Amino acid sequence: MERLIIDTDPGVDDAQAILMAAAHPGVKLEALMAVAGNVGLEHTLRNAVTLTEVVGQDIPVYAGCDRPLVMFQEDAAFAHGSDGLGGCGYVPQRRTHESEHAVNALVRMVNESPGELTIAAIGPLTNIAMAVRLDPEFPKKVKRFVIMGGAVTAQGNTSSVTAEFNIYFDPEAAYIVFEAWAEAGEMIEVIDWELTRRNSTPGALVDEWLKIDTPKAEFFRKLTANNLKV
Repeated sequence: MERLIIDTDPGVDDAQAILMAAAHPGVKLEALMAVAGNVGLEHTLRNAVTLTEVVGQDIPVYAGCDRPLVMFQEDAAFAHGSDGLGGCGYVPQRRTHESEHAVNALVRMVNESPGELTIAAIGPLTNIAMAVRLDPEFPKKVKRFVIMGGAVTAQGNTSSVTAEFNIYFDPEAAYIVFEAWAEAGEMIEVIDWELTRRNSTPGALVDEWLKIDTPKAEFFRKLTANNLKV
């Protein structure tokens, strides 16, 4: 069983990833750490809480950093809608987020379970960079660290053309994270933008999901409606 923390800025794509992770029989979602990115923290935090309701699992959600370390960047609301979930209109009814800051929670959790937790960072790396600054031994305590970020062949998805959004949004945080893992002699598994583009979900499988008559499938339909029009 993979004990997984997802650091995220949902975002339609991140929401889809979280839905799939929550449905995987070999994964136990330990926490969602929200960070500003695709849209502001107010929205990414609410969206993370929303997703725990949709999947019906008691997953703690923590509010993280509300801005990049140095310089503000444009968000990606043009792609994800002003609320980050494509304007699907879902508002969480029963749950709320934890009072502990996401960075503190990250440090606490890896120290409580050293070598046992996988972290998937699928948004900007601001929270992870701050965790490294609080605990320089942080990289050595993580079982496995996977990021979605970067554009190895410079086929980006931002206004700078060659840059991938998660790294572009907070490049200083990315520098801190990559340096910390290198100095610790630990590996980062990088899933770059081009690789994700080459391994998208087959359309036939998406069509099958859209036919399912459940509240979760209805949420997925609303979440992906604008993407499917493109």
